[in-house]
Amino acid sequence: MIQLAAGGQGKHEPLDGGKEWVIRHPLVAASEEQSKAVRHVLGSKDFVISFRGPAGAGKTELMTEAVTAIESLSSKRVMILAPSSPSVEVLRAQGFTNAAVAVYE
Repeated sequence: MIQLAAGGQGKHEPLDGGKEWVIRHPLVAASEEQSKAVRHVLGSKDFVISFRGPAGAGKTELMTEAVTAIESLSSKRVMILAPSSPSVEVLRAQGFTNAAVAVYE
């Protein structure tokens, strides 16, 4: 996974396809930091993008907005990975039904 991420840095078209996205999630729209993070994700040319932060920081809301935008603007499917089974269960409960545990060797 790490090799895939490293090898894919800056090598892809931006996820927004050059299209504009209006933030729709009310919590993300109310946070300048989260809105900026979503725009960063949408403009990314990387194959893998990572989020981390403490519980309650708003990662799930940010990802919900980013995934909706990516899938709407680019017609690409997004894979959500988490570091542990409990994290995956939280994500699945929030609607990320295909979330999976990332395994590092």
